[in-house]
Amino acid sequence: MPNLVETCLRVQNASRPHVKYDRLNGAGGDLTEEIFLNDLVDARAFVPVALKTDFLRIWTDVPEIAGATPAHEQDFTTRQLVLEFAALAPVVDLGPNWA
Repeated sequence: MPNLVETCLRVQNASRPHVKYDRLNGAGGDLTEEIFLNDLVDARAFVPVALKTDFLRIWTDVPEIAGATPAHEQDFTTRQLVLEFAALAPVVDLGPNWA
């Protein structure tokens, strides 16, 4: 499985408009990747489909996020961001379990 941080850095370099990974310089703590995902959605960033698919595949492989419900607010918010980012052009189909 690809490394999340390494993949985030690749996404940062490919994103248009450019979205900076770890823009808070470590102050985001455990939420650094979620902040980056949120920033990508907010910017409506374009990322080449193969790289975007790799990036989203990492998130969809996390059971806590895949099965998140509103009762698990943080994971549910991350799940919603994954869905929003997947729906941006180029669209990435996450499969029937994510629809």
